[in-house]
Amino acid sequence: YAASSYTGNCGSVPYPTHNSLTIQVRHTVTYDNTIPIGVDQVTVTSAGNLTIPAGKILYLFDGPGANFPTRDNLIDLDNQGRINITGAVILDSSGTCYAGNGATTTCAGGSATLLQNSAASIVQYNGAGNQYMWNGAYGSLCLNGSLANAGAKKFVTGSNSEAMTNVSFINGKMILGPNNFHLYAAATVGTPGQNTGYMVATDVGYCNWTYNAGTAQAHVFPLGGALYSPATVTFDTVLTGGSLLGRVRETKHPQLSKSIARYWTLTLPDPAAGGLVFQQFGNYQGYTAALNYQDADLPGTPDNGSVEYQMVEV
Repeated sequence: YAASSYTGNCGSVPYPTHNSLTIQVRHTVTYDNTIPIGVDQVTVTSAGNLTIPAGKILYLFDGPGANFPTRDNLIDLDNQGRINITGAVILDSSGTCYAGNGATTTCAGGSATLLQNSAASIVQYNGAGNQYMWNGAYGSLCLNGSLANAGAKKFVTGSNSEAMTNVSFINGKMILGPNNFHLYAAATVGTPGQNTGYMVATDVGYCNWTYNAGTAQAHVFPLGGALYSPATVTFDTVLTGGSLLGRVRETKHPQLSKSIARYWTLTLPDPAAGGLVFQQFGNYQGYTAALNYQDADLPGTPDNGSVEYQMVEV
């Protein structure tokens, strides 16, 4: 069949079968099809809302089988367009899954152009269980699920993942694993907490947050492992904007004889690699860090008055 277009209005839409199809979502549409229809492009326009329910799959490829090679398929979210992923999105005819409840974290087949976002677009992962997130740039990213106490895990699948505007923890945790997740300087983080979700950063992956140049530049890194333990880092004066990386370990520090069962690693990349440059004042470093631990991190009977901070340079 020749490429054609289909404009959804509202309700449950069983899209027709074509080898190549462009779907334009202008209103609220629930995708209710699991037949490999070979969608070449999905455009969610301003105020459009596309939902992929649990058990449903949106296939993005030119057609089923090896005779239909993958093109630069993408989901294009214009302005405040929104996609809610509960089921799954299949990238190509090999069945590679970039989002949903698939058992793989592999993202291949041209995924760099799969999701094309504006800063005002919204992608929400709201599957009940584990979901593997597309590795690329989001406008706003919402993490949600039906498991209590943010039990739904959303896995970062590569270090190209970033949010331009916002990450909202509604009821789900972002699992960094070995990958970094980048937040733009203007990006905000909504409602992180023990029961709403946060970035699980206990592996080698970092929360990589950009700071603007200026005075009193601060970010609250939404870090944790089994327990939420954010770190607030404030620079008096940032001379050159750039990144600071943060993660946490839920164990005693290996270089300290006495330590609570938690420590944070804050890494400043070389300016040539995108690290920020801040003003220092002799022995005063020019920044402050507020590190939030839990009573469970203290050995024996908790005594918050006896806890002191110590910086270990590596």
